[in-house]
Amino acid sequence: MISSRQKKIMEQLVHNQDYMTVEELSKKFNVSQRTIRHDILMLESSLKDKDIFITRNRKFGLKLDIDSEKWQQVQSFIDEKIEYLSPESRSKEIAKELLEKSEVAFDDLIETFKISDKTLISDLADLKAWFNMQNLKLIREKGKVKISGRELYRRKAYLYLIKEEASGEKILDYLLYNDSKIMNVLQWKRWFQPKDMHYLFEVVSELEETLSIVFSDNGYVALILHIYLSLERLKKEHFVAMDEKLLTELRQTEEFETAEKIVKLRIEPYFGIKLPLTEIGYITQHILTAQKEYKKDQEDKECLELAKKIVIEAERSFKKPLLTSRRIIESLAMHLKPAIYRSKYNIKICNPLFSELQQEYKELLETILQITNEVLAPKGVQFDQQEASYIAMHIGAGIEQRPVSPIKRIAIVCSSGLGTVNILQRRLLDIYPQVNIVKKCSYKDLKDLTLKEVDLVISTIDIYYNLSMPWIKVSPLLTRENERKITELLGIPDQREAKELQYINTVNEVIKIVEKSSDIKNRSKLYKELIQLFKGNNSFLPISYSEGTIAQLLPEESIVLMADPPSTVEEMIGLGTAPLKKRGLIGIEYEEKLIEMIKNPSHHFVITEGIIFPHASNKLGVWGTGFSLVTFNKPVVLKEVRTSIEMMITMAAVDNKKHVDVLAMLIDALNNESFLNLLKNTYNSLDIYDWFQKREGNLL
Repeated sequence: MISSRQKKIMEQLVHNQDYMTVEELSKKFNVSQRTIRHDILMLESSLKDKDIFITRNRKFGLKLDIDSEKWQQVQSFIDEKIEYLSPESRSKEIAKELLEKSEVAFDDLIETFKISDKTLISDLADLKAWFNMQNLKLIREKGKVKISGRELYRRKAYLYLIKEEASGEKILDYLLYNDSKIMNVLQWKRWFQPKDMHYLFEVVSELEETLSIVFSDNGYVALILHIYLSLERLKKEHFVAMDEKLLTELRQTEEFETAEKIVKLRIEPYFGIKLPLTEIGYITQHILTAQKEYKKDQEDKECLELAKKIVIEAERSFKKPLLTSRRIIESLAMHLKPAIYRSKYNIKICNPLFSELQQEYKELLETILQITNEVLAPKGVQFDQQEASYIAMHIGAGIEQRPVSPIKRIAIVCSSGLGTVNILQRRLLDIYPQVNIVKKCSYKDLKDLTLKEVDLVISTIDIYYNLSMPWIKVSPLLTRENERKITELLGIPDQREAKELQYINTVNEVIKIVEKSSDIKNRSKLYKELIQLFKGNNSFLPISYSEGTIAQLLPEESIVLMADPPSTVEEMIGLGTAPLKKRGLIGIEYEEKLIEMIKNPSHHFVITEGIIFPHASNKLGVWGTGFSLVTFNKPVVLKEVRTSIEMMITMAAVDNKKHVDVLAMLIDALNNESFLNLLKNTYNSLDIYDWFQKREGNLL
């Protein structure tokens, strides 16, 4: 859109056919020089597509530099009808204008936006409510309009409008790539100078390197915008306040010390502005709340313990273990540290997937919100629904997962953190088990991807960079339309439909075989029950073997032979509990209890020379009965065990009865010479399983 004044400026430049200074134009149109500069930017943006340019000269000013062939185009441009903004866009532009200036004349707003006084009054009434939500007041008095409130809230409101106008990905693309195609989108930001923005990108990268941390994509953009806006406001002597106690606390951190050094060495000399300590304090807050990877320190250990407690409580609540729970704890701990700082400093974030999560995982969201706030209560921290929804995404990533059979290589792109990546990964592997997730990357990592390692990029954000491989934007929850497009791009069938067809074909074959030898009284019932059986939903059928058998309590997949010796008791216990967690028998709480017990010098786990038997009470994260058996290719020597270990039997039990017979058989086997010889000479777990099967059937 160009205003009538901008149109008149264009006419003036055409008529003058020589240089005019900003000061001359300012006096002629009775507006500030800043307003003229903004008008020129808007004109340049509109003329760019027509290959018409305004020449700038520091000494002489501005001149419309066109040849005779362009005059007709210029005339047509001047004669074009002025484009009017939609009510929503107009409100945003008015809000920006009010936030930038101390006050604006009512009549100037009418002239700039070519609207009636009645329309402007209506717009201001709507904006008054919006500014109230931003903790600011819109005031009209004596023909002027102004915004009243703390400088901090003015900046937050302005940043909110910027992010509404251009997403973080667009801004990051603009900063990363010189040939960005979205440069014109950013030209409305009159204080955005490309050279300065790129300089600040280098400064933030230096902060990253100096502190040995990694910012999320959104963290990069937020910090750069914060610094730039702070500098612009300081130029006009608009200072921001900070609580003295909070500032003192921030000044004790390594992040503040590093930020202060870089501000003095890089930012102040370049921009010619002195930054008060309060500004460095707010920069420090951004650093603390924008990270996604950290050095390991005491604070990280505390977050790791908090994450562990959240996972344990989630497993208790859902009465099932989370798959890859250790990985979930680590990624959740990385998320918790900046999240706790956000809560502490009252910095709100919005999860763009929140409405989808509410629809798909409402019970999970409510449960995780309650669990998280109970765990964090002793720290005096409480999360809102938006923040807790990211925790729910981490937990949701471990609720269900299926094995991978890789044939297609996929890179996942996300800017909001590991929770979104993990939930998308789980959904992809659930629907397409034949894909291999080879990379999880941020927007900044895209330039390093090649066709040699990736077949397809699946992204939760827009990508403006020209990739060498196909890509698709999806919801992390994968809508049905997303699935259809992915299926087309991968050139593979929908796995669920393929499996459904497989079940039907198999059942048809079974029924044909049955019909050869007997009469089927209720064909439809048999068909239905067979389909359920092959799908794994066979709860209507009696168990084909009695409870407490080897087949049930020590299946082949829970026998691990000739494992590499672990270096810590945590690793050793993990080897024994992993098969039990995979079978859904225990959660991480039980594993943690075993680790705690084995570290106690009086533990009773060693039952005979070379054999250890970790087990604990059935009240701690146990949902089923079972065993695992692990042997090592070398004796394990750990200080907590006090003797070398060659075999480990790990048990979980929900009662005092079901496991007795199998436990007796295991103990008996340890005194059987043929079994011990077999154990020493085989690498095949099926051999051990078969031995127990035969022993159970009295064949040995």
